[in-house]
Amino acid sequence: TLLPNREYLRAHIGHWVNGSATPFSLMFIDIDNFKSVNDTHGHEFGDEVLKLIAQRLKTFGCDGRLIVREASDEFILLVNQTDEGTVRALAKELINYLSEPYLVQENQFLLSCSVGIALYPSHGQNLDALLRSADIAMYQAKKERNAYSIFDQQMQAKHLHKMKMEQRLRLAIERQNLFLVYQPQLNVNGKIYGVEALVRWQDEELGFVPPNEFIPVAESSGLMVRLGELIIEKSLI
Repeated sequence: TLLPNREYLRAHIGHWVNGSATPFSLMFIDIDNFKSVNDTHGHEFGDEVLKLIAQRLKTFGCDGRLIVREASDEFILLVNQTDEGTVRALAKELINYLSEPYLVQENQFLLSCSVGIALYPSHGQNLDALLRSADIAMYQAKKERNAYSIFDQQMQAKHLHKMKMEQRLRLAIERQNLFLVYQPQLNVNGKIYGVEALVRWQDEELGFVPPNEFIPVAESSGLMVRLGELIIEKSLI
């Protein structure tokens, strides 16, 4: 891509983060569902796409900015601006440009991206802290796709609560601490012909956690299969 890499960023971040540094914004850019490009067309094709993405990102480069390829389909843009209106406008412009059609080997297709934004020094006073904040904001943006989100403390509290819930849910599934309630199923004549098994969770630390909260956590953390097995086991005892 001819962009600086993560090692370059870590070697030079001291120019951005120090006692006399000017406040700046860190934009964490992730290409949505990029894995499907590699899976469908192969890694060589995916590499060509990454080069096109990098070319578009380079158009946002100027004095007071740094564009870095952090990982496969993850990029970082440092901008010496923290004015919220300016940052939001730049994020929208970036998303719109990266969403325009790509043409590779006579194949035209569309991509989207999600952008998590953290501000120095309010959202972190070193690179690791800023990346954590931007990653949390990214998680929020990923819920919408092709969107951006600016980190805030409330977002962090929700993220920490989700992590706590995931840890407690893993433990609850392992210890089989979830229980079932049964809802009758009626036919057109109003007679019961079966029951529907519904999983419920009462946790020692979190209290009663409703299904609309822990089921999405199970889905996003890979616990759904084991949870489904547990429901079958308990319902057939």
